[in-house]
Amino acid sequence: MLVPALLIPWLPASIWEPSSQASSRAAGPSRAPIQGLAFGPDGRTIATSDEAGLVTVWRFDGGWGPARTIEVGDRIGALDFSPDGRGLAVAEGPRGVVLRETGRDGEDRVLTLPFREMLDLTFSPDGRTLAASSLGSSDIVLWDLDADRGRMTLRDHAAPALNLAFAPDGRSLASAAGTIEDRSIRIWDLATGRPRRLLTGMRSSMLAIAYSPDGRLLAGAGAGEKEVRVWDVTTGDQVLTLAGHSLATRSLAFSPDGRLLATAAGDGTAALWSVATGRELRRLDGQADVLHQVAFSPDGRILAAAANDGDLRLWDVGDPGGG
Repeated sequence: MLVPALLIPWLPASIWEPSSQASSRAAGPSRAPIQGLAFGPDGRTIATSDEAGLVTVWRFDGGWGPARTIEVGDRIGALDFSPDGRGLAVAEGPRGVVLRETGRDGEDRVLTLPFREMLDLTFSPDGRTLAASSLGSSDIVLWDLDADRGRMTLRDHAAPALNLAFAPDGRSLASAAGTIEDRSIRIWDLATGRPRRLLTGMRSSMLAIAYSPDGRLLAGAGAGEKEVRVWDVTTGDQVLTLAGHSLATRSLAFSPDGRLLATAAGDGTAALWSVATGRELRRLDGQADVLHQVAFSPDGRILAAAANDGDLRLWDVGDPGGG
């Protein structure tokens, strides 16, 4: 049974004044920690996955609340909307990747990828390819969704890739591994299938990576690390270190205009940073023990965060300025 959503009246952009509490909060159906979070391209849909094996599709209709739940039965994490918003790819444990239609009447499709127990998955910007990594392999598969077959396999990591991120132009893919044998980020040239650049020197594995919208920067948050690192993709140089959380940063996201970087951390807060200066612009109180995930809406006005209590937090950040 669904837990009724707590729909708090939406606040205007003036939320950017002293109060940093979420302008909307919706109760999760299972109350289990949320591990996966994705904003739909329409800006009015969010998908989450939790440790109880439940995928929830949330919609905004005067307020945010669960509109559809899908019981998967296994602990799940990674999910991603297709760029057109019609499909939702979900890593469903032993079943592998299931491509679910976002409409209730659509048919679900189990992709025939060569491995299961997915760690991460992400759509290419044109929506024709799905990149996926697995717990049981160091390979990364680029899957042709039209033909339902492998388009390319990337092999160079010495350990499974925890995180994947397509460059905005679709020509490169960033992948982050995370074991003692391989604590690195590779930037793959998808024309050749070979690493274009190798980023090393991390103290731990990367829990999250993200490209800036112009593709020039890559941000990464390491396991157990409070700081966020930002690299220039062209040179491989680290150009920013963002420090301010009191516990480890768990998730990050660039705003659609590239001016801001949002972070979520184990201290229960989210933060907004200026990409130009590395300065913290705003601290947002999630009123939670841990924030696991963070994501911007496509127009950049809404910041969503998922917590260990299963609730969804949203802030209307408007335009914070100071970029």
